[in-house]
Amino acid sequence: MTYYFTKKGFEQYNFKIKKLENDLQMLIDNSHYISDDIIISGFSFDSDPIKDEINNIEEILKRNYEKRNNARIIEYPKNVDGRVVLGCKVNILFNNSEKNYDIVAYSEDDPFNGKILYNSPMGKSLIGKKINEVFEVNLPKEKAKIKIINILPLK
Repeated sequence: MTYYFTKKGFEQYNFKIKKLENDLQMLIDNSHYISDDIIISGFSFDSDPIKDEINNIEEILKRNYEKRNNARIIEYPKNVDGRVVLGCKVNILFNNSEKNYDIVAYSEDDPFNGKILYNSPMGKSLIGKKINEVFEVNLPKEKAKIKIINILPLK
């Protein structure tokens, strides 16, 4: 699978990976101190939560490495030709309520601020649609009637 990033988004993603790698190394480096303290203090402590956190971060890193290894760097289009595409701003009627979304690449999404990932359920439902197109979509929490009002390229 290909994962689309802008240059800026890819840099942010690599920074996120580096932070996780540093967090993991810090946990590994300090895990033996925690175990020594527990033995010295005489408490019976199950160190599985530390191992679980290490395993959790390793799994997250594995998924992030897979995305990074299959990344494709793109530039957002200057013209959207009347269709919803990755890198556009779309104005819609969502169950008769007007909403605006930016369709963005990995590491740039912020759903609470209207920036949705191109392959999120909402992003997938919008990609390829034309101005004035009306359709229904089943989203994770609801069924929605959507009408595309306007499409502009992101700046």
